[in-house]
Amino acid sequence: MNLPLGYAYATTYAGIRQAAKDDLALIVSGMPANAAAVFTQNRVQAAPVRLSRRHLKLSRGLAGAILVNAGNANCATRTGDAVALSTCKAAAKLLKMPVVQVLPASTGVIGVELDPRKITGALPDLVLNLKTDAFEAAAHAILTTDLVSKTAFAEVKLRRGTARIAGMTKGSGMIQPLMATTLAFVLTDAHIPGAALRAMLKRGVERSYNRISVDGDTSTNDTLAVLANGASGVRPDPQELRGMAKARAS
Repeated sequence: MNLPLGYAYATTYAGIRQAAKDDLALIVSGMPANAAAVFTQNRVQAAPVRLSRRHLKLSRGLAGAILVNAGNANCATRTGDAVALSTCKAAAKLLKMPVVQVLPASTGVIGVELDPRKITGALPDLVLNLKTDAFEAAAHAILTTDLVSKTAFAEVKLRRGTARIAGMTKGSGMIQPLMATTLAFVLTDAHIPGAALRAMLKRGVERSYNRISVDGDTSTNDTLAVLANGASGVRPDPQELRGMAKARAS
């Protein structure tokens, strides 16, 4: 398993969920990454979904960090929007990046107020403990009812070098077409223009998440984000991009 270059990860138990296991994860790109995302199509959308949409629009498709919590969906509460924004601002300040380059995501119980201090208080240690080899820890920290973590990795040999791809996802119940109770984050160190990245993501989702069904419910928090930071220095040509989109996971 060779992880994409230029990314670092950190996790901790912030006291958000009842069980004392990691419930907060931070994924950081060492340079602003081209980003694309798809979200729930439910009429009711959680605060992190609304804010991530807004941040991607304001940043013109650039992202430097993903802040994920498990145990509380930050949805259907009085303070959800304020919590999502304040935690992104705290992360951006510590990471020295524009707040619009921080994408929030949450999963867990709905309708319970989320205390932002649990996240903001944990962020300084998270930033200090960012590691390039903590991908699997992050994949575990985002789980809720899942019994195992779900990860996939691929390397694509291109004319100018090798590009690496790594993905993590969570979700077990409430799955049906149009995603549903899914958080997913895919990272690559290839340089992929934003428009091409969005097109690749759209095609991939139609062939994967939007074909899965378990019990017919959709979620308020579905988020699938793809980051391409170009840290490998590899720029796939248009034909190679099609190959990357079809890369088989190991």
